[in-house]
Amino acid sequence: MRTYEHNVFESATAPHAGLLLSSDNVEFRANASRGINYPGLEASVMSSLIPALGETWKDLKPEKLDHQELGVRFNPIDSATLDLAVFKDKLQDRYLFAFPPTVSSPSYINLGDYDIKGAEATWQQRWTSNWSSFVGFTWLDPSLKTLPYAPQKSLSLGSTYEIGRWRLSADAQYQKDMYVLAEERTAGASNFSKVDSFTVVNMRVGYAVPALGKVGEVFVAVENLFDRDYAYRTNYPMPGTSAQLGVKMGF
Repeated sequence: MRTYEHNVFESATAPHAGLLLSSDNVEFRANASRGINYPGLEASVMSSLIPALGETWKDLKPEKLDHQELGVRFNPIDSATLDLAVFKDKLQDRYLFAFPPTVSSPSYINLGDYDIKGAEATWQQRWTSNWSSFVGFTWLDPSLKTLPYAPQKSLSLGSTYEIGRWRLSADAQYQKDMYVLAEERTAGASNFSKVDSFTVVNMRVGYAVPALGKVGEVFVAVENLFDRDYAYRTNYPMPGTSAQLGVKMGF
């Protein structure tokens, strides 16, 4: 339990509780937690710039984010691990500044509420003593359809193969189009900034060098192998194909 005592706003608590039940081959988990976010200096600064807002910012309540999750992890076969989870996040009392007719007079107010439901699945597989792979899928369903950084679907997968001193790794990520940038703290504001779906592939080749230590190696890593155009923010494209040559040491 975390407790907040504020010299301007009301006090708040942020509890976190979890339960874990496990055996040799299966593990069940459940947890619930709360996060607290107090209004920042921008509230008082904005009020000084817009006198009509007055001292209403001092009546704001802290924002609350409640998270609930259920999950299970088990081994369908000895060489594989499957992890499944469902969760829900609920944000309450997001603070906004609003004007008539939303409110009777210009003021700061705790008006924004939304929730997001989601599910995740991860599969890890060891095919042989020197070959393994993984795949993960995430699904999100926000009540606010313009919620930034909440793609409806994302998929990641990868594989690692070792032979002698060589180690070859490859991974790929698919992400559906999504809204980005911050949702403005103005009642009725809409977010129209959006980035397209993308798929990116990366590769890494390493060669073990025992003289450099237990994890010592030289490696070459190539990101965005197929030179795809993508971005996590509008007008800020990510790099095209890029390579890195490095040395790893560790005793």
